Amino acid sequence: MKSIATKSGISKYLTSPFDVEVFDTLKSSNLTAKDEIKRTGRTNFVIVAREQTGGRGRFERKFFSPKDCGAYFSAVITPKSEQTEYITPLCAVATANAIRRVCDKDAKIKWVNDVYVGSKKCVGILCEAVASRNSANIDRIVMGIGINLFKPDGDFDDEIKNIAGFVGEGVEDVSNKIIAQTLNNIWDLLENFDKHEICKQYKNLSMLIGKQVSVCRVERQDETATVCDIDERCRLVVEYEDGKIENLDGGEVRIKW
Repeated sequence: MKSIATKSGISKYLTSPFDVEVFDTLKSSNLTAKDEIKRTGRTNFVIVAREQTGGRGRFERKFFSPKDCGAYFSAVITPKSEQTEYITPLCAVATANAIRRVCDKDAKIKWVNDVYVGSKKCVGILCEAVASRNSANIDRIVMGIGINLFKPDGDFDDEIKNIAGFVGEGVEDVSNKIIAQTLNNIWDLLENFDKHEICKQYKNLSMLIGKQVSVCRVERQDETATVCDIDERCRLVVEYEDGKIENLDGGEVRIKW
């Protein structure tokens, strides 16, 4: 049976001071959150959508978000300057650990911002920096998170159905629990911020170390490499076939299964 996210349901498990709003349908929780920042200047709030009609991920890719099949939410924070660089890995660690705790699944992180269970992608994350109302500076970050909880009626879209997974089957009240636990984890990592601890957890949760991957970048031919490590800035350390080593801070990698 599918689980429905509600404000009262999330609040029941929430220990962090986020103000949560739940909507039946939105084009995108990130877009709604950014509009609210520009309109009011608010921070420490969360927009939850039971359905997104225009959800998106990195590189403007569509994020499939059918009604009550996933947890789709965007948390807004005002980070300290030393935290900004680590927000995406922090978010990935918080989400993977929430899935492990709530759903009892062996969630792993695929650099830089996806969470997998086995060979299936179950989570997409998109963090965006925004200037608040009457500010010329980027002072808010919107952390958009989409967690696949249930297999949609009629399956996932054709372009993702072979790689998409879901984590919520058999877990009571999973929508409310997973949203609250992820938010609690995010808040705890921010309040007790330690970049070394975040990188340690990010590395320990990585599914890529030792794997062969294709390194994909715009206007460059894909290159085969082996993942050696994750460094102190959560960059992926790869060794190419010619022996060259590079610390990646952008682009994308695809696993050679």
